[in-house]
Amino acid sequence: MTSSDATGCGVGYLLFLSPSPANIRPSATPGVLVANHGPLAWGKDAGAAVHNAVILEPLARMAYFTLGINAAAQPVGNALRDR
Repeated sequence: MTSSDATGCGVGYLLFLSPSPANIRPSATPGVLVANHGPLAWGKDAGAAVHNAVILEPLARMAYFTLGINAAAQPVGNALRDR
């Protein structure tokens, strides 16, 4: 199925059909922010998806305020991120 065949499917489904420059793996990335849409979170069950969404919200807020303070802010390095 291609993204053009998936009309009416959820945005999350289309997200994983699209080629991803970040190579998003659902098992390693339990949520994403989608421009002009909002957060999407998933998990092994509904409880895990809600848990991931609750974590994603303050992370998005911190990112928002960080960019408001310093629009040139860079992502954290891989060594710190992977700790």
